Amino acid sequence: MLTWSSNAEIGIGASETPSDVILNLRPRATLRGEGSRMKVSGTLALETVTYADETQPNRVLPEVDLRGRFEAIQRFFFLEAGARATRTRQDLFGVGNGDTGSVNTITTGQANLSPSIEADFSQQARLRVRSDNSWTRDLGDETTQSAAAAGYFGNHLLLLEHDPRPFGWRAEATRAETKYRDIAGDPLITDLVRLSVDYAVGQDATVGLRVGREHTLRDKIEQWNRVYGWQARWLPNERTSLTAFEEKRSFGTAWNLRFDRRTPQLAWTINTSRQLDSTPQSALDLQAGANVAALLDAIFTTRYPDPVERARVVADFMATTGVSGSIQQPLSIYARRLSISTSNTATVSIIGARSTITLSGFSVRTEDAPDATLQQLGSAITNNTQRGGAAALTYRLSPRLNFSTSADWLRVSALQAADQTTQTSVRAQLALQLAPRTSGIAGARYRSVRSNVTPDGKEGSIFVGLDYRM
Repeated sequence: MLTWSSNAEIGIGASETPSDVILNLRPRATLRGEGSRMKVSGTLALETVTYADETQPNRVLPEVDLRGRFEAIQRFFFLEAGARATRTRQDLFGVGNGDTGSVNTITTGQANLSPSIEADFSQQARLRVRSDNSWTRDLGDETTQSAAAAGYFGNHLLLLEHDPRPFGWRAEATRAETKYRDIAGDPLITDLVRLSVDYAVGQDATVGLRVGREHTLRDKIEQWNRVYGWQARWLPNERTSLTAFEEKRSFGTAWNLRFDRRTPQLAWTINTSRQLDSTPQSALDLQAGANVAALLDAIFTTRYPDPVERARVVADFMATTGVSGSIQQPLSIYARRLSISTSNTATVSIIGARSTITLSGFSVRTEDAPDATLQQLGSAITNNTQRGGAAALTYRLSPRLNFSTSADWLRVSALQAADQTTQTSVRAQLALQLAPRTSGIAGARYRSVRSNVTPDGKEGSIFVGLDYRM
């Protein structure tokens, strides 16, 4: 893609607003495979960003999302592995430059390995043993902040449960541990033993109570706390689900409520939660709920039940219609931290006869955990609120020509300081299918930044590009 920008140094702090021509090359490969015991899927991309007048440094930015699942012992022992390379902002209050920016960008790498045992004693009773392990680090030039955030997160689970008929129960023991690479000593550990009982109030709904004990180890200080709360679940059909729980924990009240609904034309998700979080954990927990491809995957589930075929259909649909693969979502915080994260998100995608509409909105509050000792307490990077939203429309003008437009808004505000940055953008483009596997695109974008941390700025740009699929 070739882009002309009226202000290639937006948010950097230059006294002038120099224009520049930016070249983006992005070779990308998609992997999909399924055998009798193995499934592999993912994408590989390597984006180069080159500035004709050197207003920003040229960079090579990898993007990776690979996942695999191997059934080592049939219906008993499984092994999952994955690798991911994603981009996030180095400074949360700095400007995000999207696909034309190289400043204020960190490329983070994450590898995960998850062995598990799944044993069913009957249709109602089962045993689950699982160990999720994630290693995270910066893949580029490590700054003090990014190097400090590199580390390990493990979540280990032993679970025995019986479905409610009408009474059911669930016994579980978990250990969560976080270890930052440049800190000597013991990792941050949370052990939890919990017993839950459920009652089926109907064929598709259950309610229950939970009690347990929690052990935490922070900076060689041990604490024991009681755990108690409730949970509920409603599954009226395979297309609709509502799950919720609330419980008292060492850091206060934890909760999660999630509602999912899908039809052949519509998919939407609403989620609210409060939980402990760290940088390595957030890399492992990163989900595609606010990802357009995931919403389209849910819509196509009924028509294409095979996941490998469905992934191909989704990729072809996005390529031929020009639908963007991502929408505005909360920024990842890449810093050494132990945080309480309170998140509220909603996403919806609608497919019509000639159009596709995607909407999203979120509010995420991140604050230091009460017993956190890893970071400078009160830092704006680890104590802030992110609010944002986006809307995107793709409309098919003809069998070969598609029009798409999008708008997004993001505000990052510090909790204990006046730091605040607001960024908005509007984009429109035309995509013309030149050949069965070749599309040309042309469009324009406008961005505005208002901040008391980084210089205010505005930018207009126009772009043309070519997309070829082998």
